[in-house]
Amino acid sequence: MTTTDPAISAPDDRTAAHRIARVITEAFAPGILFVVILLAVGWHSTRSLTGTGWGLLAALFCGIIPYGFIIWGARRGH
Repeated sequence: MTTTDPAISAPDDRTAAHRIARVITEAFAPGILFVVILLAVGWHSTRSLTGTGWGLLAALFCGIIPYGFIIWGARRGH
């Protein structure tokens, strides 16, 4: 019978360093950065709400919906 050290197999979610690393990882995920870039490009193109609206529409269909679908599937275990 083999034994594993629980500290190695499962990280402690309660440490501050682990929580900070988790927040940084989620904040700089490719899906999040993609949405932010689309919004920035939309605003920069016209410097008005019109460009931001188009950026939001692009972000919705190219980033938010696909990323949400991936998260939904991961939480369901697929």
